Amino acid sequence: MRLLAVNGSFRGARGACGRILEAIHRGFLRGGGSAEIVNLAEKRVESCRGCNHCQAAKSYRCVFEGKDDVAEIFEGIRGADVVLYATPVYLFGISSLLKRLIERFHSAAPVDDLKITDSGILFHATDRALMCKPLVSIVVSDNVEDVTVENAKGYFKNYCMFMDARHIAHIERRSASVWLASLGQPQAEIGRRARRILEAYEEMGKELAKGMQVSKRTKHQAETALIRIPPVVKLAWRIPSMRPKIKEKMNKIARTYFVP
Repeated sequence: MRLLAVNGSFRGARGACGRILEAIHRGFLRGGGSAEIVNLAEKRVESCRGCNHCQAAKSYRCVFEGKDDVAEIFEGIRGADVVLYATPVYLFGISSLLKRLIERFHSAAPVDDLKITDSGILFHATDRALMCKPLVSIVVSDNVEDVTVENAKGYFKNYCMFMDARHIAHIERRSASVWLASLGQPQAEIGRRARRILEAYEEMGKELAKGMQVSKRTKHQAETALIRIPPVVKLAWRIPSMRPKIKEKMNKIARTYFVP
């Protein structure tokens, strides 16, 4: 079993996406598979220019082939049994770095050849070995609100429907900066909770290697919240006279959690 993990963070291996993928990589190896992490921040990925030369020439090869690293990354995807796309949330969507890579799929298949997907959606032909791999999506955000990750979550859901790709699992890591900082406090309770989350990523890698699945238990552990805003706080925020006190309380919570 072979995994290719694509890191769409501009921080590469230094950020939360990188830390998560390293843990999944370790688990995948423990499960008997082989795995590779591609940090897009370390690669040259040109943007699709919409020139349509790939389609007009019917070569289905981009004009940038051989001039950047995309063809190499595509070959890695084609050779994988499962692909993992990890991205931070930048202004409510996936990173432009990851989107730039995925947009280059345009050159790999004849877009004039229409088809009906398994889900009944009209779409164009795809390079199944490239675009339709079973995948796991991981979305990382410093915020804790559901709405922050909705667009990124919806992106991968729609991708899988149009590409006929099996969406093995979608994993979210909220309060990512808090999680990273907490890993450096192994003696504190929040540090121990952060460590259990890291262990869940390793278990996820092992489960993927052994059975191409992520159990509900592992997903639940991987998504454990480190910061919880009580519903009563949100209700109180609607009362103007309460807002100064709520703001003071939230700032105190932030100073507690956001350790240097």
